[in-house]
Amino acid sequence: FYTGVKVHGLKRGQAEFTLHPNQKETVRITVKPEEYMDKLVDHSLIKIYAIASVKDTKQTWSEEDDFQLIKPKLSVEVKGYPKVGQACQANFSFQNPLNSTLTKCSFSVEGPGLQRPKVINYRDVMPNEMVTFTEYFTPKMAGKRKIMASFTSNQLTEVIGSTSVHVAE
Repeated sequence: FYTGVKVHGLKRGQAEFTLHPNQKETVRITVKPEEYMDKLVDHSLIKIYAIASVKDTKQTWSEEDDFQLIKPKLSVEVKGYPKVGQACQANFSFQNPLNSTLTKCSFSVEGPGLQRPKVINYRDVMPNEMVTFTEYFTPKMAGKRKIMASFTSNQLTEVIGSTSVHVAE
């Protein structure tokens, strides 16, 4: 979790080598998506720990690094010129980056003065499929507004996007 609490271990690796002065050595550990996708938690953070020890001197070195997996962006596009009291259309799209089917999918859409929070269940998304979803809404307030959306599934969460729109009287 973002708090630093360990949730799952993904993979361990070990290597033994001799380093000469000014020499570098790289230890690679490949972690495939199928090894981590079902273990991701909030914010998709992954932390890496490395520990090295020198046999002769018993000295140790350690380092850690963390990073967040990059998710696809959810494109949000409002068609036409929104006007208070008139239905308008918003299109939401993204590409499934995984080589696996996304199940139990849903979109969440909201926008103050545009759309009350709404969750829409969606069909399964095929591997690498480009998804386009259309939602209609009727603006209640004029002025600059923002519509926000997110996509979630069992395999992929926190795919988010938003756009600003100007709503006429």
